[in-house]
Amino acid sequence: MRTIVVRPACETDFNFAFDRIISAGGGLIERLLGGGRQEMARKVMQVLWTAEPNPFYYQASLIAELNGTPAGLLTSFDVGTSSCADLPLSLLIRAGGIKLVAYHCLHPLLGIQSQRLTARTSDEWYINFIATAPCYQGLGVGNVLMQEASHQARQAGIPKCSLFVEPSNTRAIQLYQKHGFVEQYYLKKPVPFIKMTAATI
Repeated sequence: MRTIVVRPACETDFNFAFDRIISAGGGLIERLLGGGRQEMARKVMQVLWTAEPNPFYYQASLIAELNGTPAGLLTSFDVGTSSCADLPLSLLIRAGGIKLVAYHCLHPLLGIQSQRLTARTSDEWYINFIATAPCYQGLGVGNVLMQEASHQARQAGIPKCSLFVEPSNTRAIQLYQKHGFVEQYYLKKPVPFIKMTAATI
């Protein structure tokens, strides 16, 4: 019998969370945090994981465990009021140094898109990352995490959830549609993403 339990993430979940975030990011995370290199992105995210609130902060994340083993990750927050929606330049410098900031300056579309991914609205609970480990896909982990995100939004009195997904990730899109998400608009550059939203109340 499979038992899925959702718990708050902790500092020691970093390696599991990083692998899930990389798999869900469509290459954007390597560019945003690592100047195009995954190993650099790992070092930067390791700082962000335990720094003050930011989009990669562990205290905004939940871990789904299947029979006691980490199987899925959910990072979400109230995009209108949470400081997790911000990635301040000072924090990016602390985590990645001047080389990473210089990379961002040379790739302005990257900054524009990352800002649009967490654009502040007063009525959205933003699902920043949701991902299931490959060996646990198809076992209901994603469904449980989607239900948890909707529950968090309702508890906060927020009428809808939003997320971004790569157009090529048809499996994830089918999961989101199953939970009532519909396409709102399309971002093309530097990485293509579809914004989807669903009512929670």
